[in-house]
Amino acid sequence: MPNKTLVFICGIGYNKGAKDGCLRIADKCGGKIENMKVRKGFVLRKVGDTQYAVATCEALKYFKGMLKLNEIGAYMFTLLQEDTNANKIADRILESFDADKETVLADVNDFIAKLKSINVIED
Repeated sequence: MPNKTLVFICGIGYNKGAKDGCLRIADKCGGKIENMKVRKGFVLRKVGDTQYAVATCEALKYFKGMLKLNEIGAYMFTLLQEDTNANKIADRILESFDADKETVLADVNDFIAKLKSINVIED
C-alpha cells in the first residue's frame, strides 16, 4: 500500500429529512448478527468543528491515514471501539434522533461496510 494519507468523509446526519452518508455498499452477513470493532490504535481528535479518526501505532499496519467524520460518524466510530454490532449502534442512534429503524440500520451497515473496505474494522 502506498504511503499516502487517505482522508475520508463519512457519517449520517438526521435533520428533518436531510441526510448525507457514505457510499451504498452492501454488508451482507447471512442474517447473523456480527460483532465487530475498530482496530486498536485509532484516536479521535476534534479540530475546530471537525472530528478525525487518526491511525497510530498498531493501526498503521493496516491503514495509513485519517478519517474525517461528521458528528454521527464520530459517534458510531466511538461505539465501534468496543465489541458491538450494527443493531446495537442503530438502537443507540435512535435514542437521540427521530428516524425509522430500517433507514438508520441501512446507513449504519453502509458506514461499517466502508470501514471494512478500508481495513479499519478488525477481522
